Amino acid sequence: MFSVSSSGLVGKAAYPVLRNELESGVKTKPNFLLSFQCMLLSRDGEYLMTAGNKGIVEVWRTFNLAPLYAFPACNSGIRSLALTHDQKYLLAGLATGSIIVFHIDFNRWHHEYQQRY
Repeated sequence: MFSVSSSGLVGKAAYPVLRNELESGVKTKPNFLLSFQCMLLSRDGEYLMTAGNKGIVEVWRTFNLAPLYAFPACNSGIRSLALTHDQKYLLAGLATGSIIVFHIDFNRWHHEYQQRY
């Protein structure tokens, strides 16, 4: 859907509103603009994880770009994100060369499983 280059997001999107919001940055609060260093989709495409120079990994719902969760801030900027094959752990590569591992449970935000717990 998107191709990423060093200058930012490039390419066509299936949803023009999503493309325009991501190219200009996503406004989450008034006068607060996020810049993304890396993005990652879950295997089913329902969740988007973003991270940047502020060292914060955020989880978003893909279809409406609603912010769901923000992990605690790391001590430096985040350069890469990866999910393990079972999607239980999110790995973040920092600018310092360190790797941080977060436990992530997508069932926490899934509507079918919210009533069970």
